[in-house]
Amino acid sequence: MKKLTFSLISIISILLITISFVGSATADSYNYSIIDLGTLGGNYSMAWDINERGQIVGVSTNHAGSPQHAFIWENGTMYDLGTSATHSSEALGINNLRQVVGYSGDMPASTYAYIWENGTFSPILGGETWKSMAVNNDSEVVGDFWSGTGSHAFFWSQGNLTDLGTLGGRDSYANDINNDGQVVGGADIASGERHPFLWKNGTMIDLGTLGMHHGYATAINSEGQIVGRVSDISGTTAYLFLWENGVMTILGGGDISPWDINNPGQIVGYYFLDGVETAFTSYKGQLYDLNSFLNPNSGWYLMDATAINNRGQIVGKGIINGEEHAFLMTRVAEPATILLLALGLVGIAVNRREIQK
Repeated sequence: MKKLTFSLISIISILLITISFVGSATADSYNYSIIDLGTLGGNYSMAWDINERGQIVGVSTNHAGSPQHAFIWENGTMYDLGTSATHSSEALGINNLRQVVGYSGDMPASTYAYIWENGTFSPILGGETWKSMAVNNDSEVVGDFWSGTGSHAFFWSQGNLTDLGTLGGRDSYANDINNDGQVVGGADIASGERHPFLWKNGTMIDLGTLGMHHGYATAINSEGQIVGRVSDISGTTAYLFLWENGVMTILGGGDISPWDINNPGQIVGYYFLDGVETAFTSYKGQLYDLNSFLNPNSGWYLMDATAINNRGQIVGKGIINGEEHAFLMTRVAEPATILLLALGLVGIAVNRREIQK
Protein backbone atom coordinates (compact mmCIF):
# COMPACT_ATOMS: atom_id res chain seq x y z
CA MET A 1 0.00 0.00 0.00
CA LYS A 2 2.89 2.35 0.80
CA LYS A 3 4.47 1.52 -2.56
CA LEU A 4 1.21 2.31 -4.34
CA THR A 5 0.82 5.60 -2.48
CA PHE A 6 4.42 6.62 -3.20
CA SER A 7 4.03 5.76 -6.89
CA LEU A 8 0.85 7.77 -7.31
CA ILE A 9 2.39 10.79 -5.60
CA SER A 10 5.45 10.46 -7.85
CA ILE A 11 3.28 10.38 -10.96
CA ILE A 12 1.29 13.42 -9.87
CA SER A 13 4.49 15.33 -9.04
CA ILE A 14 6.07 14.54 -12.41
CA LEU A 15 2.89 15.52 -14.22
CA LEU A 16 2.59 18.81 -12.37
CA ILE A 17 6.21 19.73 -13.00
CA THR A 18 5.97 18.77 -16.66
CA ILE A 19 2.66 20.56 -17.26
CA SER A 20 3.92 23.64 -15.41
CA PHE A 21 7.05 23.81 -17.56
CA VAL A 22 5.34 23.12 -20.88
CA GLY A 23 2.40 25.38 -20.08
CA SER A 24 4.71 28.29 -19.28
CA ALA A 25 6.39 28.08 -22.68
CA THR A 26 5.29 31.11 -24.67
CA ALA A 27 6.45 33.12 -27.65
CA ASP A 28 9.84 33.75 -26.06
CA SER A 29 10.62 30.08 -25.35
CA TYR A 30 9.84 28.70 -28.79
CA ASN A 31 11.57 28.55 -32.11
CA TYR A 32 9.60 28.13 -35.31
CA SER A 33 9.77 26.01 -38.39
CA ILE A 34 8.76 27.73 -41.62
CA ILE A 35 7.17 26.57 -44.87
CA ASP A 36 7.17 28.45 -48.17
CA LEU A 37 3.60 28.20 -49.46
CA GLY A 38 4.78 28.93 -52.97
CA THR A 39 2.66 30.66 -55.61
CA LEU A 40 0.11 29.84 -58.28
CA GLY A 41 2.88 30.02 -60.86
CA GLY A 42 3.84 33.67 -60.51
CA ASN A 43 6.43 35.43 -58.38
CA TYR A 44 4.23 36.76 -55.56
CA SER A 45 1.93 35.43 -52.86
CA MET A 46 0.61 36.62 -49.51
CA ALA A 47 -1.33 34.72 -46.85
CA TRP A 48 -4.15 36.56 -45.09
CA ASP A 49 -5.73 34.06 -42.71
CA ILE A 50 -5.42 30.60 -41.16
CA ASN A 51 -8.04 28.50 -39.37
CA GLU A 52 -7.65 25.91 -36.60
CA ARG A 53 -7.28 23.13 -39.18
CA GLY A 54 -4.21 24.80 -40.66
CA GLN A 55 -5.99 25.79 -43.89
CA ILE A 56 -4.68 29.08 -45.25
CA VAL A 57 -6.10 31.65 -47.66
CA GLY A 58 -4.58 34.60 -49.46
CA VAL A 59 -3.64 35.91 -52.87
CA SER A 60 -1.07 34.99 -55.52
CA THR A 61 -0.11 35.75 -59.09
CA ASN A 62 -0.54 33.05 -61.71
CA HIS A 63 2.50 34.16 -63.64
CA ALA A 64 4.79 37.17 -63.53
CA GLY A 65 2.71 40.34 -63.81
CA SER A 66 -0.62 38.51 -64.00
CA PRO A 67 -3.77 39.57 -62.14
CA GLN A 68 -3.94 38.20 -58.64
CA HIS A 69 -6.11 35.23 -57.72
CA ALA A 70 -7.45 34.06 -54.38
CA PHE A 71 -6.00 30.79 -53.09
CA ILE A 72 -6.55 28.19 -50.43
CA TRP A 73 -3.57 26.18 -49.17
CA GLU A 74 -4.17 22.84 -47.50
CA ASN A 75 -2.28 19.57 -47.10
CA GLY A 76 0.82 21.07 -48.65
CA THR A 77 -0.81 22.32 -51.86
CA MET A 78 -1.96 25.78 -53.01
CA TYR A 79 -5.22 25.79 -55.00
CA ASP A 80 -6.49 28.60 -57.23
CA LEU A 81 -10.02 29.63 -56.19
CA GLY A 82 -10.50 31.45 -59.47
CA THR A 83 -12.61 34.58 -59.74
CA SER A 84 -16.25 35.57 -59.81
CA ALA A 85 -16.83 36.77 -63.38
CA THR A 86 -13.78 39.07 -63.19
CA HIS A 87 -10.09 38.70 -63.74
CA SER A 88 -8.84 39.18 -60.16
CA SER A 89 -9.78 38.02 -56.68
CA GLU A 90 -8.43 37.95 -53.13
CA ALA A 91 -9.23 35.70 -50.17
CA LEU A 92 -9.12 37.51 -46.81
CA GLY A 93 -10.72 35.17 -44.27
CA ILE A 94 -11.50 31.52 -43.58
CA ASN A 95 -13.44 29.80 -40.79
CA ASN A 96 -13.20 26.26 -39.46
CA LEU A 97 -15.95 25.15 -41.88
CA ARG A 98 -13.63 25.93 -44.83
CA GLN A 99 -15.80 28.86 -45.91
CA VAL A 100 -13.70 31.59 -47.50
CA VAL A 101 -14.52 35.29 -47.86
CA GLY A 102 -12.93 38.11 -49.80
CA TYR A 103 -13.55 40.15 -52.91
CA SER A 104 -13.41 39.75 -56.64
CA GLY A 105 -12.95 42.59 -59.10
CA ASP A 106 -10.74 45.59 -59.77
CA MET A 107 -9.69 47.43 -56.62
CA PRO A 108 -10.68 50.02 -55.65
CA ALA A 109 -13.39 50.98 -58.12
CA SER A 110 -15.37 47.82 -58.79
CA THR A 111 -15.32 44.86 -56.41
CA TYR A 112 -17.83 42.28 -55.25
CA ALA A 113 -17.85 40.68 -51.81
CA TYR A 114 -18.17 36.90 -51.85
CA ILE A 115 -18.31 33.79 -49.72
CA TRP A 116 -16.69 30.71 -51.28
CA GLU A 117 -17.64 27.18 -50.31
CA ASN A 118 -17.20 23.79 -51.98
CA GLY A 119 -15.77 25.30 -55.14
CA THR A 120 -18.51 27.92 -55.63
CA PHE A 121 -18.45 31.71 -55.34
CA SER A 122 -21.64 33.16 -53.83
CA PRO A 123 -21.87 36.97 -53.95
CA ILE A 124 -22.86 38.75 -50.75
CA LEU A 125 -26.00 40.83 -51.24
CA GLY A 126 -25.22 44.16 -52.84
CA GLY A 127 -23.43 45.67 -55.80
CA GLU A 128 -20.04 47.07 -56.64
CA THR A 129 -17.27 48.26 -54.31
CA TRP A 130 -17.89 45.62 -51.66
CA LYS A 131 -15.35 43.62 -49.66
CA SER A 132 -15.96 40.80 -47.19
CA MET A 133 -13.14 40.75 -44.65
CA ALA A 134 -13.85 37.99 -42.13
CA VAL A 135 -16.19 35.07 -41.40
CA ASN A 136 -16.84 33.30 -38.09
CA ASN A 137 -17.84 29.70 -37.42
CA ASP A 138 -21.53 30.63 -37.57
CA SER A 139 -21.03 31.73 -41.21
CA GLU A 140 -21.52 35.39 -40.25
CA VAL A 141 -19.59 37.73 -42.54
CA VAL A 142 -18.36 41.30 -42.08
CA GLY A 143 -16.85 43.78 -44.47
CA ASP A 144 -17.65 47.11 -46.09
CA PHE A 145 -19.72 48.41 -48.99
CA TRP A 146 -20.48 51.67 -50.77
CA SER A 147 -23.66 53.04 -49.23
CA GLY A 148 -24.17 55.79 -51.80
CA THR A 149 -22.67 58.49 -49.60
CA GLY A 150 -19.69 56.64 -48.13
CA SER A 151 -18.24 53.28 -47.25
CA HIS A 152 -20.12 51.51 -44.46
CA ALA A 153 -19.30 48.44 -42.41
CA PHE A 154 -21.75 45.56 -42.80
CA PHE A 155 -22.77 42.40 -40.97
CA TRP A 156 -24.24 39.60 -43.10
CA SER A 157 -25.95 36.43 -41.90
CA GLN A 158 -28.12 33.93 -43.76
CA GLY A 159 -28.73 36.33 -46.62
CA ASN A 160 -29.65 39.27 -44.39
CA LEU A 161 -27.50 42.39 -44.44
CA THR A 162 -27.12 44.91 -41.61
CA ASP A 163 -25.56 48.32 -42.23
CA LEU A 164 -23.52 49.04 -39.09
CA GLY A 165 -23.54 52.79 -39.74
CA THR A 166 -20.82 55.10 -38.40
CA LEU A 167 -19.92 57.05 -35.27
CA GLY A 168 -21.42 60.22 -36.75
CA GLY A 169 -19.12 60.67 -39.73
CA ARG A 170 -19.13 59.43 -43.31
CA ASP A 171 -17.28 56.11 -43.44
CA SER A 172 -16.84 52.90 -41.49
CA TYR A 173 -15.00 49.64 -42.13
CA ALA A 174 -15.39 46.25 -40.43
CA ASN A 175 -12.23 44.17 -40.11
CA ASP A 176 -13.04 41.17 -37.94
CA ILE A 177 -15.77 39.19 -36.17
CA ASN A 178 -15.51 36.63 -33.37
CA ASN A 179 -17.72 33.62 -32.75
CA ASP A 180 -19.99 35.68 -30.47
CA GLY A 181 -20.87 37.93 -33.40
CA GLN A 182 -18.91 40.90 -32.05
CA VAL A 183 -17.48 43.09 -34.81
CA VAL A 184 -14.51 45.48 -34.78
CA GLY A 185 -13.18 48.03 -37.23
CA GLY A 186 -12.85 51.77 -37.74
CA ALA A 187 -15.54 54.46 -38.09
CA ASP A 188 -15.55 58.21 -38.62
CA ILE A 189 -16.83 60.55 -35.94
CA ALA A 190 -18.56 63.84 -36.77
CA SER A 191 -15.27 65.79 -36.91
CA GLY A 192 -13.94 63.43 -39.56
CA GLU A 193 -11.46 61.61 -37.34
CA ARG A 194 -11.58 57.82 -37.44
CA HIS A 195 -11.95 55.84 -34.22
CA PRO A 196 -11.76 52.12 -33.45
CA PHE A 197 -15.15 50.58 -32.74
CA LEU A 198 -16.75 47.51 -31.23
CA TRP A 199 -20.19 46.56 -32.52
CA LYS A 200 -22.24 44.22 -30.34
CA ASN A 201 -25.90 43.71 -29.57
CA GLY A 202 -26.78 46.07 -32.41
CA THR A 203 -24.78 49.02 -31.06
CA MET A 204 -21.54 50.57 -32.31
CA ILE A 205 -19.26 51.56 -29.41
CA ASP A 206 -16.46 54.14 -29.77
CA LEU A 207 -13.31 52.67 -28.16
CA GLY A 208 -11.52 56.04 -28.21
CA THR A 209 -7.95 56.84 -29.23
CA LEU A 210 -6.21 57.85 -25.96
CA GLY A 211 -5.95 61.39 -27.26
CA MET A 212 -4.56 60.46 -30.68
CA HIS A 213 -6.11 61.68 -33.92
CA HIS A 214 -6.89 58.48 -35.76
CA GLY A 215 -7.45 54.81 -35.00
CA TYR A 216 -9.01 51.52 -35.98
CA ALA A 217 -9.38 48.00 -34.59
CA THR A 218 -8.11 45.08 -36.64
CA ALA A 219 -9.03 41.93 -34.70
CA ILE A 220 -11.04 40.50 -31.82
CA ASN A 221 -10.66 37.08 -30.20
CA SER A 222 -13.18 34.89 -28.41
CA GLU A 223 -12.15 36.40 -25.07
CA GLY A 224 -13.27 39.85 -26.26
CA GLN A 225 -9.71 41.19 -26.45
CA ILE A 226 -9.29 43.72 -29.26
CA VAL A 227 -6.12 44.92 -30.98
CA GLY A 228 -5.66 47.87 -33.26
CA ARG A 229 -3.70 50.99 -34.00
CA VAL A 230 -3.95 54.65 -33.02
CA SER A 231 -1.84 57.37 -34.61
CA ASP A 232 -1.17 61.10 -34.76
CA ILE A 233 -2.64 63.36 -37.43
CA SER A 234 0.22 62.60 -39.84
CA GLY A 235 -0.10 58.85 -39.37
CA THR A 236 3.68 58.48 -39.03
CA THR A 237 3.63 57.98 -35.25
CA ALA A 238 1.46 54.99 -34.47
CA TYR A 239 0.84 52.80 -31.45
CA LEU A 240 -0.31 49.23 -31.02
CA PHE A 241 -3.18 48.99 -28.54
CA LEU A 242 -4.88 46.19 -26.65
CA TRP A 243 -8.45 46.79 -25.45
CA GLU A 244 -10.05 44.54 -22.86
CA ASN A 245 -12.67 44.97 -20.17
CA GLY A 246 -13.25 48.56 -21.22
CA VAL A 247 -9.61 49.61 -20.92
CA MET A 248 -7.26 50.52 -23.79
CA THR A 249 -3.55 49.89 -23.18
CA ILE A 250 -0.66 50.94 -25.41
CA LEU A 251 1.74 48.04 -26.03
CA GLY A 252 4.22 49.56 -28.46
CA GLY A 253 4.96 52.64 -30.51
CA GLY A 254 6.73 53.81 -33.64
CA ASP A 255 5.19 52.87 -36.98
CA ILE A 256 3.45 49.65 -36.02
CA SER A 257 0.30 47.86 -37.20
CA PRO A 258 -1.24 44.73 -35.65
CA TRP A 259 -3.30 42.32 -37.72
CA ASP A 260 -4.53 39.57 -35.43
CA ILE A 261 -4.80 38.21 -31.89
CA ASN A 262 -5.52 34.60 -30.92
CA ASN A 263 -7.38 33.37 -27.85
CA PRO A 264 -4.20 32.96 -25.73
CA GLY A 265 -3.52 36.65 -26.42
CA GLN A 266 -0.60 36.43 -28.85
CA ILE A 267 -0.59 39.29 -31.37
CA VAL A 268 0.97 39.46 -34.83
CA GLY A 269 1.52 42.29 -37.31
CA TYR A 270 4.27 44.41 -38.81
CA TYR A 271 6.32 47.47 -37.98
CA PHE A 272 8.94 49.53 -39.74
CA LEU A 273 12.47 49.10 -38.40
CA ASP A 274 14.86 51.65 -39.94
CA GLY A 275 12.40 52.01 -42.81
CA VAL A 276 12.20 48.25 -43.42
CA GLU A 277 8.90 46.41 -43.03
CA THR A 278 9.35 43.73 -40.38
CA ALA A 279 6.98 41.08 -39.01
CA PHE A 280 6.45 40.99 -35.26
CA THR A 281 4.69 39.02 -32.57
CA SER A 282 3.71 40.24 -29.12
CA TYR A 283 2.81 38.31 -25.98
CA LYS A 284 2.08 39.66 -22.50
CA GLY A 285 3.24 43.12 -23.47
CA GLN A 286 6.57 42.07 -24.99
CA LEU A 287 7.27 42.68 -28.69
CA TYR A 288 9.52 40.35 -30.69
CA ASP A 289 10.95 40.54 -34.20
CA LEU A 290 9.52 37.37 -35.75
CA ASN A 291 12.74 36.85 -37.69
CA SER A 292 14.57 36.21 -34.42
CA PHE A 293 12.72 32.89 -34.02
CA LEU A 294 14.02 31.48 -37.31
CA ASN A 295 17.22 29.65 -38.07
CA PRO A 296 19.63 32.38 -39.31
CA ASN A 297 20.34 30.21 -42.35
CA SER A 298 16.67 29.84 -43.34
CA GLY A 299 17.03 32.32 -46.21
CA TRP A 300 13.86 34.17 -45.11
CA TYR A 301 13.22 37.77 -44.21
CA LEU A 302 9.72 38.07 -42.73
CA MET A 303 7.96 41.30 -43.65
CA ASP A 304 4.41 40.90 -42.41
CA ALA A 305 2.56 38.53 -40.07
CA THR A 306 -1.15 38.69 -40.85
CA ALA A 307 -2.86 35.95 -38.81
CA ILE A 308 -2.33 33.51 -35.96
CA ASN A 309 -4.51 30.59 -34.89
CA ASN A 310 -4.97 29.22 -31.39
CA ARG A 311 -2.25 26.63 -31.99
CA GLY A 312 0.22 29.48 -32.48
CA GLN A 313 0.67 28.93 -36.22
CA ILE A 314 1.46 32.21 -37.98
CA VAL A 315 1.01 33.20 -41.63
CA GLY A 316 2.02 36.24 -43.61
CA LYS A 317 4.48 37.39 -46.23
CA GLY A 318 8.27 37.34 -46.46
CA ILE A 319 11.17 37.47 -48.89
CA ILE A 320 12.75 34.20 -50.01
CA ASN A 321 15.14 33.91 -52.97
CA GLY A 322 14.39 37.50 -53.93
CA GLU A 323 10.60 37.03 -54.17
CA GLU A 324 7.74 37.84 -51.81
CA HIS A 325 6.03 34.59 -50.81
CA ALA A 326 3.38 33.53 -48.32
CA PHE A 327 4.68 31.55 -45.34
CA LEU A 328 3.47 29.29 -42.55
CA MET A 329 5.34 29.25 -39.24
CA THR A 330 4.77 26.51 -36.66
CA ARG A 331 6.11 26.54 -33.13
CA VAL A 332 8.77 24.00 -32.22
CA ALA A 333 9.40 23.49 -28.51
CA GLU A 334 12.92 24.07 -27.23
CA PRO A 335 14.96 20.89 -26.53
CA ALA A 336 14.75 21.48 -22.76
CA THR A 337 10.97 21.47 -22.93
CA ILE A 338 10.93 18.28 -25.01
CA LEU A 339 13.45 16.64 -22.71
CA LEU A 340 11.45 17.44 -19.59
CA LEU A 341 8.26 16.19 -21.16
CA ALA A 342 10.03 12.97 -22.18
CA LEU A 343 11.41 12.52 -18.67
CA GLY A 344 7.94 13.01 -17.28
CA LEU A 345 6.54 10.34 -19.57
CA VAL A 346 9.39 7.95 -18.64
CA GLY A 347 8.72 8.60 -14.98
CA ILE A 348 5.05 7.80 -15.45
CA ALA A 349 5.91 4.56 -17.25
CA VAL A 350 8.34 3.49 -14.51
CA ASN A 351 5.86 4.22 -11.75
CA ARG A 352 3.10 2.39 -13.61
CA ARG A 353 5.31 -0.69 -13.65
CA GLU A 354 5.94 -0.28 -9.90
CA ILE A 355 2.21 -0.14 -9.26
CA GLN A 356 1.63 -3.31 -11.28
CA LYS A 357 4.21 -5.32 -9.28
